[in-house]
Amino acid sequence: DSAFQSIYSASFSPDGNYILAAGYDTVWLVDISTSQVVYELKGHTSAIRWVEFSSDGRRIVTTSQDQTARLWNADTGKLIAILGGHNNIVHKAHFSSDGNFVLTVSYTDTPRLWNGVNGEYIASIELEWEYTTAFNFSPKSDIFATVDGVQIKLWKSSTGELVRILEGHSSSIGDPECSNTGAIIGSATSDNAVRLWQVTTGE
Repeated sequence: DSAFQSIYSASFSPDGNYILAAGYDTVWLVDISTSQVVYELKGHTSAIRWVEFSSDGRRIVTTSQDQTARLWNADTGKLIAILGGHNNIVHKAHFSSDGNFVLTVSYTDTPRLWNGVNGEYIASIELEWEYTTAFNFSPKSDIFATVDGVQIKLWKSSTGELVRILEGHSSSIGDPECSNTGAIIGSATSDNAVRLWQVTTGE
């Protein structure tokens, strides 16, 4: 709509009835059936980079160039928590499948793990490389995978504890993907290599 600013990111609600549209520093929740704005999310002080609903549609996470992410109540549009501590642009965030956890990632900075319900800080995810742009939660939400150089690292969602390192790639890795059961992780690299890993054994 011409009434909106430039749109930087968008996300549908899980039920398909609403869409989040992120302008420079404002997010609008729009009712798709009426094209009417339900509410605005305001608080970021620089360009918004990412918006996402939790799988149950109850919460929203936004990230921004102001070096923060924010957790919102999707029913009311009220702010739950500011997810701070990053030292650069927070360019992406994902909820776990059950919505209980959020991982935020920033350029040249350590990913940070949060409680996805109340926004409490859980842990910093220490990587050998400065940062990662490739990560994913398992369908069971018990672990998540991050790319760290030519390695994939598996972490415990509840604590941020390193569980296992998957080695074998020799070039840059795209987003790791989990099977529907969470038992297998697939990864692909820029040299056209594809690998499948057993989560429990790393083989």
